[in-house]
Amino acid sequence: MQGWRLPDRGKLSLLSYGLPLARADDLMGILGGFQESAQPESGPDGLRLYLLGSYCSAKLGAVGSSGDVLALPGRSDMHPLMHSLYPSGISPAPVGSSIDRFVECAWRWRWISRAL
Repeated sequence: MQGWRLPDRGKLSLLSYGLPLARADDLMGILGGFQESAQPESGPDGLRLYLLGSYCSAKLGAVGSSGDVLALPGRSDMHPLMHSLYPSGISPAPVGSSIDRFVECAWRWRWISRAL
């Protein structure tokens, strides 16, 4: 994370707590996997993203400077019966307005999902 241009509070959360690693059960969850490069990846609409990990087949990335967290789908195509709901395919979706809140949510889901 050295050199990442993200809000200080978000970087501090990532350095202090990280994101959960692989689960030993079959439950879905956020899987941490930070990019090694200090340079952000190219995202949709020219966004510059720092990859944080994944959720199912979606990559999770933080937008440089703002710290918004987005889910980037692994695929944008879909079943023909769903096409009317998503005529342009599946697009990136916001999953957090700040990195620190996203980190907290990831850990809370990790522990509460077992009880559910």
